[in-house]
Amino acid sequence: MSDQMTTMKMHVAPNAGVQLTEPVPAFTDANSRKVEANLCCPSALGCCLSMCVPCIWFCSCRVINPNEEAVVLNFGKYVGIVNKPDWYCVNPCGVTLNVVSTKTQSFQVEKVKTADQNGNPIVVDAIVTYKVDNSERALLRVDNYKQLLQTTSSAVLRTVVAMFPYESHSNGPSLKSDHATVAHQLVTRLQERMTEAGVRIVGFEINDLSYAPEIASAMLMRQQAEAMVAARRKIVEGAVEIATEALNSLQQRGFQFTESDRVKTASNLITVICSESKVQNTMSVNTI
Repeated sequence: MSDQMTTMKMHVAPNAGVQLTEPVPAFTDANSRKVEANLCCPSALGCCLSMCVPCIWFCSCRVINPNEEAVVLNFGKYVGIVNKPDWYCVNPCGVTLNVVSTKTQSFQVEKVKTADQNGNPIVVDAIVTYKVDNSERALLRVDNYKQLLQTTSSAVLRTVVAMFPYESHSNGPSLKSDHATVAHQLVTRLQERMTEAGVRIVGFEINDLSYAPEIASAMLMRQQAEAMVAARRKIVEGAVEIATEALNSLQQRGFQFTESDRVKTASNLITVICSESKVQNTMSVNTI
């Protein structure tokens, strides 16, 4: 059955997230027609048993809808896959059709509480989009591929979240800003574990991300403090440029400043620009 397995390749397109190429069909049309021909009489034993009780044939009609595949078993032995949408008459003695949807599906990974790279507790959930590419693997090689996918997705989410900080102060990748990088890691690691189950991971993206409630207020104060420091730094840089340009402009217009006057004027200008309160004029009165 190794030649019937689905093969796929993964590539990352710039600014397009993670994409997977279309898989090679698990069965060719010739193989599918061969399986279809054996649905009514797959074995001599099945034919004999069904002929003994002809009325059971009235319950033997099965329909394969578009985007569905049926894994055919004959007395527990794997026969093949029917992937052509149609109406079929199946021998009710020994032949079993297990239908699998090949549509693109998605589910939400429940919120998990874990720690980021810096050890900060965070709460995160995600959305996984997947598609069954190999029905034989999905039904026969794992007990329940949907349950396996949900459990594995939660584990992979915890693992990848621990590889990145919530936010980076050194322009490095982070959970908050580098969605494409994080999504690529999520898809790659989950695909490695689900290939054996015949499932192709189309997408795995973080849906909600926040600090855990116990540190949320402290982190909010830190973010506010960092924003205030950055704003103050910008204001001071602008004030210094304005004061320098003002002094140079006055000197070009003929105003002469001593070093003491230059320092005092620059200090006053910077104080006025950086101050949050209104400016109050003052006048020094010299005593005679």
